[in-house]
Amino acid sequence: MNEEELRFSAKPIPEIFQSYATGTLFDRCIECDRYLLDKEIPYFIEKAIKKYEGLRGYDVIFEYAICINCADQMRQKMSLESMQKIGQFLEKNMNQKRRNELIEDFPDEPEKWIDECLITGASREETAEYQIYAQCIYDRLLLPAMPYMISHMVLDKLANLLSDKTLGEMDDFIGRHFGPPSEFEVGPRKKIILV
Repeated sequence: MNEEELRFSAKPIPEIFQSYATGTLFDRCIECDRYLLDKEIPYFIEKAIKKYEGLRGYDVIFEYAICINCADQMRQKMSLESMQKIGQFLEKNMNQKRRNELIEDFPDEPEKWIDECLITGASREETAEYQIYAQCIYDRLLLPAMPYMISHMVLDKLANLLSDKTLGEMDDFIGRHFGPPSEFEVGPRKKIILV
């Protein structure tokens, strides 16, 4: 992607897609530790956010950035059946009309793209738990395939579609990078990695 294409298809990364832990842009791939802010390789950001009663609002359960090469390697470890089921579910249930309206009405406000679940339309404010996803290159958010938000209700449904092999790969990834906090151990498994 040259500079001209980047200028028209990307926006500055909003604060919500910056690291909660550091308050800065993600700059390293969680898997290979590659530096991400050099414009050479696209990468994905995923965050899981949960609302706790009685507290100030939402807490970040986990967050990471992963380069496209490592994301591809991770996908190759997952079962073909699981990948097909996820693809079919998203294709069948995604609110493409809303997505098109967001692209047309808010091309300069990608934060609005994650105000509602891509599948159910549930708002972030009404959702107890959700995950958000973005694709970036250097310090820019790539549009229009992402960003999007998926509510915990959808994550539960997606988790039920996955094979034991795929769930095992996700458990390995989570264990390697985040350890086994209780949020990941309660069933049904809903902290799934979708990059």
